[in-house]
Amino acid sequence: MPNYSYVDNVFRTTMGSDEPWCRMSVADVDSVRSSRSLLQVGPIFSDMAHWKERANESMRVASRRTIHLLESLEMNPVERKATQRATSATFIQEVDAEHLPLDDHDRDSATVPVVSHSGWLIKQANRTRSFKRRLFFILGQELVYHKSHESSYAISGKVNLSLEGTAVARVPNFGFKLLQGSSTMLLYALNDADRDGWIHKLNQCGVPTTMDPTSPSKTTASSLSTTEKRVVAAGWLRKQGQVFKSVKRRWFELTGAGGLSYYRNPESTKAKGLLEITMASTVTRLDMRKTGERFSFSITKNALDKKSRVLFVHADSEEDRSIWIAAVSSVIFGGVDDLPPTTLSSPLVSTDGSFLERSLSDEVSPVHSQTATDDVAPVRDDSDFLRDVAREAQLILISPYSPEGTTSENFLKTVHRKTLCLQSIRRFMEGLMEYMVTTRMHYFCALCGDTAVGTEEGLFDAIAAIISEQVEERVFSPIHKVVYQVLVPKAESRAMKDRLELLQGRKQAYFGINPQSPSGYAAAVEAMTAIDCQSLPSRKRKQLVVACKTIYAVAAAEGLYPAAAMSADDFIPAFIYVVVQCGVEDVLMLKELLVAFPPVSDTGETAYFVTCLEIAIEYVQSLVLLQELELDGDRPLGLEFAVVEPSVLVVTDVAPNSQAAVCGHIHTNDVLMTVNGNSVHDRSVADLAKVLQAAQGPVALAFVNMKDYKKVKASLATKS
Repeated sequence: MPNYSYVDNVFRTTMGSDEPWCRMSVADVDSVRSSRSLLQVGPIFSDMAHWKERANESMRVASRRTIHLLESLEMNPVERKATQRATSATFIQEVDAEHLPLDDHDRDSATVPVVSHSGWLIKQANRTRSFKRRLFFILGQELVYHKSHESSYAISGKVNLSLEGTAVARVPNFGFKLLQGSSTMLLYALNDADRDGWIHKLNQCGVPTTMDPTSPSKTTASSLSTTEKRVVAAGWLRKQGQVFKSVKRRWFELTGAGGLSYYRNPESTKAKGLLEITMASTVTRLDMRKTGERFSFSITKNALDKKSRVLFVHADSEEDRSIWIAAVSSVIFGGVDDLPPTTLSSPLVSTDGSFLERSLSDEVSPVHSQTATDDVAPVRDDSDFLRDVAREAQLILISPYSPEGTTSENFLKTVHRKTLCLQSIRRFMEGLMEYMVTTRMHYFCALCGDTAVGTEEGLFDAIAAIISEQVEERVFSPIHKVVYQVLVPKAESRAMKDRLELLQGRKQAYFGINPQSPSGYAAAVEAMTAIDCQSLPSRKRKQLVVACKTIYAVAAAEGLYPAAAMSADDFIPAFIYVVVQCGVEDVLMLKELLVAFPPVSDTGETAYFVTCLEIAIEYVQSLVLLQELELDGDRPLGLEFAVVEPSVLVVTDVAPNSQAAVCGHIHTNDVLMTVNGNSVHDRSVADLAKVLQAAQGPVALAFVNMKDYKKVKASLATKS
């Protein structure tokens, strides 16, 4: 039989002087005092061997899946097509088989039109004159456009490019007009290169380029000298109103000295608003769970003033958001003044030598011929090729003329029409990712060429990561609210938050960290907290990897392990400490999200760190939560007890408005462990009554829930 004296010793422990009582009720402050603490059942290193084996096994599983996908790509064409058909059937079966036509204009649904060009453009509405983002396609001699991700089947409008008199004209700020008699369609691309690409494709359809003498321009506002007004960034963003929280599309211009101005459209001469950017300003990425919009970020005018204005804006893509955040940051930290004027053009424009990263849709313009001064074509690095892949993958997934687009649209309609289990959503996303890897990988590799990214395996991993992220953007983003509702019960999330709050005051030695970090792994804690700034599971996973690598970097910079590199025995306790100290809003939800939605091809490193997160959560959940109360023994306690299996005293009722009810932390089925430091958990109800009657003045009671009590007993039984 196990020796249960350890239970008595554990729960006789009284609270230390450095952990003061927490008064739970002002009305009963003189009689009720409550405090909680977490107790380790055993040393943290007792499960280290099992933890390391789990983490290593996750690496092996991830590697085997990647090898399987690589082998499928090396098949001969006949075998590969058979695999593709099988993969296609797997994920298409997840969607209802109802027929959805390609459009609303009696187009032959059996014929898939040839798309010669596609992409997002900003279109001005004819009646309201407002600007909306629309998905455009050139299909033969027609230019058609669709509204959004969720309604991409319905054609919102079309232009017959073969009509006589059709022409295209450039307008300032990356725009162009389609002219057809007295009708005009005003469109804006992301940058000059994107605009020129569209005009080039329209020229190939027989639409000539002409001059537009009526095109307005902000001559009065833009005639300032370069030194007076230097535009760092300009482009479209959606802005949330200060009074009415509606979201409207506005044209933004960021200048080095003037701040961030926004206009109704690029031709407007009067700004609708201005946000000053100073060294006290901050810019922050926002999770779409907090804003309800994708690609959100906020700009705080003065972070030192709690009442300072906060501007919430939403970009049209992850790349655009990254560029705007980089541009605003450069103004905040004064980097703009040190740059020559030629580099201060909009970062959304493709300009050689730009100090900011180009956007997703930025590509080399097909109409820009080589000039006499250019002996060689501009050199494109790996990020350029991978952006091309990301753009193509995005367009394939949202196109109503591709199997991926139509199937994902059907699936989203199914989710909105009826509730699907999490497993069904996961299976569909995994199937769609694998389908794109097996059917599109060779095409994506051809976009990159032979010199990009390095090794063949590195190219595969990079493209597979892009496919995973784009599938998440297509499928996960529209239904993220549904997913989060079923991931973790709210009670479990609250319980985890309570445990983490109790652990945050513990020192590094409590977690078995030796030697200890002088900085408390502050850089890693900050990197871990930044996970909440990401929206997609793949982005959160990447940030988790950054946080884990920062732990190794801190250990190396502080010389914690001079003789050798940081081992797994040292990393896991440090990582648990970082998880406890970080400001992630819901760590349990994060863990469940990363486990529920794995990428199509996970690197062993990423899988290892995700498993470490699981281990950290399980460790926190393994700790025993001790609830202590100090009640007035001269008054009724308001508690009823009974002995239940496994022969232990439990609370059967908490009287309303009683002393015990005031604290709010005692519940039915909780186990009473000690009275004034004396163990009573294995005593009878009659013995407990005698103990309580003998007590005078304050009575200290210690409780644990039944789950924790069984955890202690199981641990002791294992050790015996």
